[in-house]
Amino acid sequence: MPDHVFVLDVEPEVALARQDGPDRIGKEGVAFQAAVRSCYLDLAEAEEKVVVVDGTMSVDELAARIMQIIT
Repeated sequence: MPDHVFVLDVEPEVALARQDGPDRIGKEGVAFQAAVRSCYLDLAEAEEKVVVVDGTMSVDELAARIMQIIT
């Protein structure tokens, strides 16, 4: 079992806009993405090992934040 599970949280519209083209899940649309996001955020509230990290940060900022949490 992992010590931490990281959820990179991004608004559904932002996540879909980042794709070069919609994949199978991306084709489900914003409402589906919002529902999935909500479930992950609920899981993070219920499970201490699930950590929500702001997915709008740069790669370097994300890496630094995750390293801060795990060390």
